[in-house]
Amino acid sequence: MQLNRSLHDNLDSRVAIPPQAGGANGTITGAEIDLAGSDAAQFIAMFGAWTDGTHTLRFFHGDTSGALTRVATEDLDAKVPADLTDTAGDGEVIVSSAAKDDSIVQVGYIGGKRFARVDYVKTGVTTGFDGIAVVAEIGRLRGVGGNPQTDPDFD
Repeated sequence: MQLNRSLHDNLDSRVAIPPQAGGANGTITGAEIDLAGSDAAQFIAMFGAWTDGTHTLRFFHGDTSGALTRVATEDLDAKVPADLTDTAGDGEVIVSSAAKDDSIVQVGYIGGKRFARVDYVKTGVTTGFDGIAVVAEIGRLRGVGGNPQTDPDFD
């Protein structure tokens, strides 16, 4: 099978949390992502190996930069690997397990606000954690590529 379409013109990738080494318990505050000009967004968290602890992705959004509040659970669409414990609620996705190597968690955002942010909170980490990075994928970009029959801003 040959692919005849690329996602290149329909996605924009932005760094939400740059690669971070492991370390002690605490919170890493992500960058605010401006969603203007898009109709879809998801955050992709890439976890390194860990041996213990609870790893929480906490989501915020708002109409104004700098004035973000917690995202309602119904505005998140999480895809968590089956071998991780997934407890979603209160605008967050919690992933934990016994020792685990290299996992990806995808969380779609459907909240409709202009700005979004993800923070990473780790608790109970006592013996090791290799790190995390989070990418925001902004999709269905208006005025960039797309379908001329369904996108009024197609160019």
